[in-house]
Amino acid sequence: MTVLAEPARGALEALPALPAPPDGRPIRILQITDMHFFDMHHASFAGARNTVAIEQFVAGDELTPEVGRDGRGCSYSTGRGLALLERLLDSTQPTLVVMTGDMIDGRMVSDWRSAMATILAPMQKRGIPWCFTMGNHDDDPPGAWSRDELIEIFRMKGCATPTATSFNHTFLVGSKLRLFFFDSHGGVNTSQDGVTREAVAEYEALSATRELRAERDAGVRGLAFFHIPLAEFADPASRVLVGRISEMDAARPEGFSGRMVACPGYKEHSATGRPLVNTGLYHAMARQRNVSGCFVGHDHYHDAVLKRADAGPYLAWGRVTSFTPPADFEGLMPLPFKRGARAIEVQQQAGAGPAEICTWVETVDGEEPESRIRLALDDAVALASPEERHAARPGSG
Repeated sequence: MTVLAEPARGALEALPALPAPPDGRPIRILQITDMHFFDMHHASFAGARNTVAIEQFVAGDELTPEVGRDGRGCSYSTGRGLALLERLLDSTQPTLVVMTGDMIDGRMVSDWRSAMATILAPMQKRGIPWCFTMGNHDDDPPGAWSRDELIEIFRMKGCATPTATSFNHTFLVGSKLRLFFFDSHGGVNTSQDGVTREAVAEYEALSATRELRAERDAGVRGLAFFHIPLAEFADPASRVLVGRISEMDAARPEGFSGRMVACPGYKEHSATGRPLVNTGLYHAMARQRNVSGCFVGHDHYHDAVLKRADAGPYLAWGRVTSFTPPADFEGLMPLPFKRGARAIEVQQQAGAGPAEICTWVETVDGEEPESRIRLALDDAVALASPEERHAARPGSG
């Protein structure tokens, strides 16, 4: 394993490999994103445009339908989000949980360690290892901690990367899958330029090593996780294969988190958060051809899987997991779908063949219909018609 010596905080470090599930069982990853954990004692939240009540979730409360006790809208509750997390873990039985940022909300958390311990308890109870990458709200003020201090999250029980000293890192899972994690910044105390050029350059340098070139030749596939979408997510050249890019009022960005820009070629009033600068990560991945898919959060109203007609990776949003008010901008823009998570399954292949990868959205009701798609190696398959893609889905007959 190539290890970069004493990496700086922003560097890309290579970490020890994780074992794959025994007996050739698939690697299943559950992507949890944008939980926006609040301390349990809060009874209300003052958002950008209004103040809403927060209920105390009572065990046994229904998670579906997603309406409050008054029947008018979502019942906001940190506990409700944790109950959903428990259900998702039990329904998907993941090998690994990946949290792609905004897991805690610095605006409504007094102690990040206590908040993260509460979030991690369901994984720890089940013995499921987990990974973490930063969002733009995890270190929001008035939280009395720095972004660098949150590196200590990796020392908490059950972390799959306990030796990490940077939010940018990579490791193998078994012999057929490599995972990459990047810090997309975007918070009020950090750069708005996204993944740094340094991290992109180090990704390319590491990808050019003999070891990673050999992995690519041996059919190892890669997945990348970070919080804020790349510029290419909002490019009309990125074709929607499955899922939704839902309406957001791109014309009224006041009060929104992050930098919202219109999505040309998609629905009117659709928007996405993206960095101010395109530092070239997508095109670096297209050159290296060792990342099959990028998985992000940040945009609570989108869950699409996209593909461009080039050698670059698939681009996919996770499904927002939160039941706190930031999930739907304090009720001003109700979510178009049920809260949930994205599942990713990597089928290990015997011999030299590349792994098969598929992904779908999981909710309290199980796998969401018509959300499953295979991340094809062949761009012609990736950009096929909906009928052809359906025929390519596992179990479609």
